Amino acid sequence: MIEEATVDCYNDDEQHEGFLVTLEEHLRCPVRGLVVGEAVTVLRFDREPSSGIVAICRRGRRVFRINLTAVEWPGAPPPGAEWMEAYRAWLRGGGGSSTEGE
Repeated sequence: MIEEATVDCYNDDEQHEGFLVTLEEHLRCPVRGLVVGEAVTVLRFDREPSSGIVAICRRGRRVFRINLTAVEWPGAPPPGAEWMEAYRAWLRGGGGSSTEGE
């Protein structure tokens, strides 16, 4: 999945963008989520140059941006959530360029 999201990406910034596009295509928003145990509605995803992909969430009247890795699911993950897991795995692997070793 990581290779699919980052195909034709040459650096970390492009790879983040690849994951953002893939998430937008596969994980339909709005969707229910949890942030620090509190119920939220994930409205959409965006990119923060300093922190990677963020989720735009709503809790009550408040709308906020939070790192995507802080979002959990209140039960069975929604369709497309496997792409979030692939993103998390990519982050744990250091986010190396897809062109390494060529």
